Amino acid sequence: MKEINLPKREIKFRCWFAGKMWQVIRIDFLSGRVYLSEDGQNEDTYSDFTKEDFVLMQYTGLKDKNGKKIYEGDILEYKNTGAWGRFVVKWDKRGFWDCGIDYKNSKIIGNLFENPELLRDN
Repeated sequence: MKEINLPKREIKFRCWFAGKMWQVIRIDFLSGRVYLSEDGQNEDTYSDFTKEDFVLMQYTGLKDKNGKKIYEGDILEYKNTGAWGRFVVKWDKRGFWDCGIDYKNSKIIGNLFENPELLRDN
């Protein structure tokens, strides 16, 4: 059997839970528990998938112009054909929705949960 070399990608998650953003340390699908960390290093707490205020967001594998990892729910500011705009990173059946935006020339300015005011018209 021929060996297939798939491209390596970083699979990471973060989570909005109990009014703040957490890093996901590990997910136990059998128990339904997600182990969370506030600092990304130490396991602080765990939650279950059924809580209403629990929102899991995946890392896209992309970085903004400052090298910051882009997750679902991030709000990006970008320049397209001379005009500035804002965009929320979303997932659909085909992948992360991008509207043809060049991520390397965009920057993360917040996320849907901590900075919803960034999406309001001025």
